[in-house]
Amino acid sequence: LLAEEAGADGITAHLREDRRHISDEDIDRLISALRVPLNFEMAATDEMQAIALRHRPHAVCIVPEKREERTTEGGLEVAREENRLAHFIAPLREAGCRVSIFIAAARAQIEAAHRIGAEVIELHTGAYCDAHHEGRLDDRDRELQALREMSAFAHSLGLEVHAGHGLTYDTVAPVAAFPEVRELNIGHFLIGEAIFRGLAPAMAEMQRIIAEVRAGMMNRGAYHLMVTIRREDGAVTDCALVSAREGEGFFGMRTGEIAASEDAGITVINLPVDEVLGGDMLVARTLYLGIDPGAGTVQAAYEAPVDPAAPDREETI
Repeated sequence: LLAEEAGADGITAHLREDRRHISDEDIDRLISALRVPLNFEMAATDEMQAIALRHRPHAVCIVPEKREERTTEGGLEVAREENRLAHFIAPLREAGCRVSIFIAAARAQIEAAHRIGAEVIELHTGAYCDAHHEGRLDDRDRELQALREMSAFAHSLGLEVHAGHGLTYDTVAPVAAFPEVRELNIGHFLIGEAIFRGLAPAMAEMQRIIAEVRAGMMNRGAYHLMVTIRREDGAVTDCALVSAREGEGFFGMRTGEIAASEDAGITVINLPVDEVLGGDMLVARTLYLGIDPGAGTVQAAYEAPVDPAAPDREETI
């Protein structure tokens, strides 16, 4: 209820088999008190199905569950249990619940979720977030690319796309930039952050980041650029660039060489991005980044209005 008062768009509650997080009474109280939608996370068991059918929440999200895990560690294996899950979710849909399936960003799982009649998928962002926070940049970029591609693929099948697990202030922007993603489920990080700054300020900062990304997508001619610079043995080697324009659903990623020069101890990166967008969205631009030689990996988010009819120009940040 505090989260609702602080401006949450919805509440996700996971009633686990062992009741380690919340109890049946908590679900009863949330159903009766919440004014925002409740997303009821649950395992695919007869007991949880009966609870969901009794309460008929706005949405149910089917997740995998193991007693030995601290929290949900991976996506549901839909492809191997397609027949059982199709029969499991049918009564929930008939009761008016929107059924979501929590899955990895894998084509086979998305296709299976579509076949069994799920209306929504929630893509598991945990592997991407873990790789980011552990500094495994190649793994992080691969996971982000998979999330991007599978968001578009799921949308093409008519599925509504959500995403969540492990998202923080540092990792949410690239995922929020996917035009197909309609909902982000973020809980654990915000509660942890609330210990230090309060729940309302913690949520407000997350909402600000997401809103700025979305505004950058929707403003005509606006680009949102996420640039990752990698260094090896003190030298800048390459970069990854994610770009978006006008909410049109085009996202490109490119890894290429960077022209670098040393000036007064600062590495200056001249990054041409005119080949990234392609087609009629192609705009010539050079992005300048100043990097402290000891900084290691650097990320920068940059938004600027672009008039395709205007002469080429350079921006400095």
